[in-house]
Amino acid sequence: MGVPTGELAQLVERELRVVAVGDAGGGAAVAAAPAGARSGPVDIIGEQAFDVIINATPVGMDAGAAAEAGRTPFPVSWLRGDELVLDMIYRPRRTALLRAAEELGCATVEGLEMFVRQAAAQYRLLTGDRGFDPLETIRGAAAAILSHDRGADDQADAQTTSPDGTNRV
Repeated sequence: MGVPTGELAQLVERELRVVAVGDAGGGAAVAAAPAGARSGPVDIIGEQAFDVIINATPVGMDAGAAAEAGRTPFPVSWLRGDELVLDMIYRPRRTALLRAAEELGCATVEGLEMFVRQAAAQYRLLTGDRGFDPLETIRGAAAAILSHDRGADDQADAQTTSPDGTNRV
């Protein structure tokens, strides 16, 4: 999973306290350092307050990691309820972390939405085509591909989530 450095830098420029959590020396640290954001193991969330938390760990993922499914990467009691929580996982779309964060009042962004927006930006960068916005096409294709492995809980959650994969509280 890749944490987008450019987006992290924009958040830091707005004077938000941003942390990307992941494995030591992994993608979270590589992306966070040049952006001026913090990174570290998940314990950092319990030690400091952040405005934006990005989960770049596999905790909560279903595909191929059954031991991780349904778990959160850190105790949700560490959340205050006013953070923006992004989970890079897109299988399942609605992870246990996102559901718990929403229950506490946090705004959330699904991993699928981050994936789709990154793909759209790559399309424009690689093709130079500024006249076509591929976002809806890519979003629809990705949702269709993943729809076969979504559980009943995910389908119910999807009905309460905006089309762009965010939960605006």
